[in-house]
Amino acid sequence: MGGSVALAAGPVLGGLLTETAGWRAVFLLNIPVGAAALALLVRTAPSPRRPRSLDPAGQAAAVLTLTGLTFAVIEGGHAGWSSPTAVGALAVAVLSGLAFVVAERRHREPMVPLGMFRQRGVALPLVVGFASNCGFYGVVFLLGLYYQQLRGMSGRRRG
Repeated sequence: MGGSVALAAGPVLGGLLTETAGWRAVFLLNIPVGAAALALLVRTAPSPRRPRSLDPAGQAAAVLTLTGLTFAVIEGGHAGWSSPTAVGALAVAVLSGLAFVVAERRHREPMVPLGMFRQRGVALPLVVGFASNCGFYGVVFLLGLYYQQLRGMSGRRRG
């Protein structure tokens, strides 16, 4: 249901926001939404009985993996997938992804317990959810490109 609301309201509210405050304002929208989510989380989430230990190696490897992969996708689309920068970023993503798996296997309280992926009740919904999100957000992205590049429309008001 949340995706349906976002699909309907997102372009309208995004257009209104870009018309009134400029396109850069969409980046500021995450601040109040994040603050509200944190406030709700503090009120509703049960607190653990004992504090959990941090997994700094796993966290650092996860951040490096996602950063490398994101940069590789952006640079691959811009400079080509065979460019040294894109290949290097992909290599960083793969190596840090392997480091993440090793860190999670070794940590007493891992950030992501790898054994849960062997459970059908976890693995299957993750695969289905990933495929659904790729399709849904792919459509939103491609519709934006279609209306802007092929139909010549923009977020700016005409007249």
